[in-house]
Amino acid sequence: MAQKLTRREMLALGIAAGGVLSVANVVRGVAGMGISWPSFSTASDSTDTATETQAEPDAETQWAENTATWTTAADRALAMLSTEQKVAQLLCVTPDQLVGDAVDGSVTEAGDLTRAALERLPVGGLLFESGNINGKDQINWLLTGDMNIATSCGAGVPTFMCVEEEGGPAASPVASVSDMGVETFKSMSMVGASRSTEQATHIGQTIGTYLHDLGFNTDLAPVADVLTNASNTTVGQRAFSSDPEVVSQLVVAEVTAMDTTGVLSCVKHFPGHGDAAADATTGAVSITRTLDQLRSCEFVPFAAAIGSPVPLGLGGHIQGKTATGDELPATLSATVIGGWLRNELAFEGVVVSDAMNKATITDTYSAGDAALMFIQAGGDLIMKPADPQAAYDALVAAVENGTISDDRLNESVRRILFAKARAGLLGEDAFTKMQEVKERREREAREKAEAEAQAQAEAEAQAQAEAAAAAEGTGETSAATGTALEAQVEEG
Repeated sequence: MAQKLTRREMLALGIAAGGVLSVANVVRGVAGMGISWPSFSTASDSTDTATETQAEPDAETQWAENTATWTTAADRALAMLSTEQKVAQLLCVTPDQLVGDAVDGSVTEAGDLTRAALERLPVGGLLFESGNINGKDQINWLLTGDMNIATSCGAGVPTFMCVEEEGGPAASPVASVSDMGVETFKSMSMVGASRSTEQATHIGQTIGTYLHDLGFNTDLAPVADVLTNASNTTVGQRAFSSDPEVVSQLVVAEVTAMDTTGVLSCVKHFPGHGDAAADATTGAVSITRTLDQLRSCEFVPFAAAIGSPVPLGLGGHIQGKTATGDELPATLSATVIGGWLRNELAFEGVVVSDAMNKATITDTYSAGDAALMFIQAGGDLIMKPADPQAAYDALVAAVENGTISDDRLNESVRRILFAKARAGLLGEDAFTKMQEVKERREREAREKAEAEAQAQAEAEAQAQAEAAAAAEGTGETSAATGTALEAQVEEG
């Protein structure tokens, strides 16, 4: 019988066969070695490989079937949304941003303020930060409550429940809470030094599992940056390695493992933050890499992850004038997002912006302008706009005046909904709730219109009555005046 491969070994073959990991590359690598495609069934192995081949669809067939299912779900959900609701799906905000100044400090529980905010602005995602996470039960209640609210008001669409849980001491807002009782990890640079895909797989599986158990469905990790600048403290130990091949292998291992847990992963920060020295939270960040250098180094892990295929990719705020010819942050650059990431690397997933409230954006652009430029560049999900309402208003206006076409809007929203379907968020129960919310909103809109029409009719009737009374009063006064004059004439 032909030799069997583990899933991890297939991934390694995928990279070796084509340079960029993909299902097709894995298939070619396996076929070229005369090795049979493994079964992922829990049933006992059969010695009859022909029977296995007939009974088990290969990975490409399974992926095609899943893609068709997720696409159908995305299109179905898209058709249920108004233009305003579609635009709201492009925003991902923190719970604190969502409720604004109504709460002092960080939001740690779901309630009426959240419901009112999501009814008004049914955003596509919520990003939970350290201030929102105090304990295991607390965050589970918050996530459960927010999801229940999101699916019962606004647009009724399930929400990305996001966190930046990279592992390691630098960015683990969940694992860093003492009562979580989850496994913690050393820096990713130490994992990279070991070159252990087994450890990267374990990290992806472990983080994905505990996030899913708590109620998260999206992790803005792993870091796919290649650390080419040793003085880069922003990325630093968050990066696996200064070797693009090592980064590629470990990123793919982590992404693939996390995918099995039901949590969406997101590689960052395209086109690569590893050569920068500055921090985007304090001002502009630039790199001097040429396009050829980027292609031979920084792009490599992203290309590998795209082939895995990773569902989300996050664009950084890096300025790369040497490669792009302009000084736009990468998140706002059509060259970087539309040209390199979409066209050259063929990324079809959700492009997420880095936080739009960072100084490198807010020092130069308004919230509305930054949101519009990001969508025009080819992006999809706007993370932490400095002013969510202003960003939303600017995008709605852009759709209404034709700056953003309906097709372009639908393109981004469809990608977002596809990712949600991939995470298991758009099953029949979700559509039942969406339909209930839609019918309730339509009923409330009709009742409001009828009430307004009734009030208008009553107001008009009242005005007419008052006018008639005034006219009648004027007539009586005129008659009385005429009688008095006649009396005076007779006396005279």
